Amino acid sequence: MILQSRRSSIALAVLPDLVTANQGEEGILEVCELLISRGVGIEAGLLSLGDARQFVAAGVAGRCVRAMVEPLDADPADAVAHAEAIENTLHEAGVDLEQVHHGDGIASCGGSTSALSPAATASGLGSRTPQFCPTADKLRETAT
Repeated sequence: MILQSRRSSIALAVLPDLVTANQGEEGILEVCELLISRGVGIEAGLLSLGDARQFVAAGVAGRCVRAMVEPLDADPADAVAHAEAIENTLHEAGVDLEQVHHGDGIASCGGSTSALSPAATASGLGSRTPQFCPTADKLRETAT
């Protein structure tokens, strides 16, 4: 029912140039195929290593515009390790899409707490950062 509802919405809607399609969602490949057939670019949302593996296995990467790597780990070190694992999965599969990196909460902040892995930073991959990233002192204040 949900997929049919999505198909109906896509069939009738004025569509954007680009959408983020989180690859872990049920029925997302069918939605991607339909959007691509309507001329909409796909940014593949990869929130987990499982999402990255599913994306690679689906074979849709060559028709996507870019990949958004967005590990949802709250701990910055875990987020970086997770992002690296997602990047490695894409690299090993020969997926060379432009990447935009996102983080969740403090893991999205710059510097040593960034969700960007060192490989992503070195290659100049894009990053979206929040307007407010608390300092470690501010985080300690908030936690007490």
